[in-house]
Amino acid sequence: MVLNVAALNIIVVIGLNLLMGYAGQISLGHAAFFGLGAYLSGILTTTYGFPVWPALILAFVVTGLSRMRSGFPR
Repeated sequence: MVLNVAALNIIVVIGLNLLMGYAGQISLGHAAFFGLGAYLSGILTTTYGFPVWPALILAFVVTGLSRMRSGFPR
C-alpha cells in the first residue's frame, strides 16, 4: 500500500516538474487525472485483490486513454 502511494506521488511530481519547471505552465487538470489513477489503482488493489504493479499499469493505461480522449478536438 505504501509503495503504491509512493509510486503514484513520484509520477505526479515528475509530471508537475515537466509542466511547471520546464514549460512554466500551471495545470489544474493534472490533479484530476492523478485522482483518477490513484482511485482506480486503490480500488483494484483493495477491492479486487490485484497485485500492486499490474494495478498500477492498468491505472496508467486507463488514465492515459481518458486523457487522450479528452485531449482530442471534436
